[in-house]
Amino acid sequence: MKDESLFSPVDSSLAMFAGAAGRAAVFEIRTRLFVDAVPDLSGSLTDNLKPLVERKLIPWLERETKITPTETTLLLACAVIRNKMFHFEFSSVAKRLESLDVELAKHRVTRFVLTEKVTAENFAATIQSGGVSVSTTLSEEGGMVGWLFEAAASGAFGEAASKFEEGAGLLVRLLHEWTDAQPSEVGATRR
Repeated sequence: MKDESLFSPVDSSLAMFAGAAGRAAVFEIRTRLFVDAVPDLSGSLTDNLKPLVERKLIPWLERETKITPTETTLLLACAVIRNKMFHFEFSSVAKRLESLDVELAKHRVTRFVLTEKVTAENFAATIQSGGVSVSTTLSEEGGMVGWLFEAAASGAFGEAASKFEEGAGLLVRLLHEWTDAQPSEVGATRR
């Protein structure tokens, strides 16, 4: 019987990814609930998330609410981070988080490439070469496993989860503020 108390690095990294992915899903649902509740945005419910946020939701929020530039940046960043995360572009997730002034613990994972049959000699020589810090590579260069580990170890998944939660909370607040300011027949559509 397998000891369930022991997790591999892949398992623990996937658990961190799953936490961020769950928060991303909540952010997306909150975005779509907002769009569904606002008559001016109807017909946009099934649009792709980034264009929906960038071209429809944010311009509407800027006209109809007291959203700040920082909040606008957060909503767009959440849409982009969600897309990059689900397309496994973890290097882009890290860069976008850094654009929000999030400090990540870089250089946690080093990638070594063995180009020959593994022997003790070429393994030792490869290790001595120092390898490549995954955080300095693009997702494809750092490899799926390398970037999965890097995103988990650097805190990127945890930080992304926090940003998604912040973005979802912002949408709830803005929808409540907007609906409370509407005549009762419009405010009745609040979800």
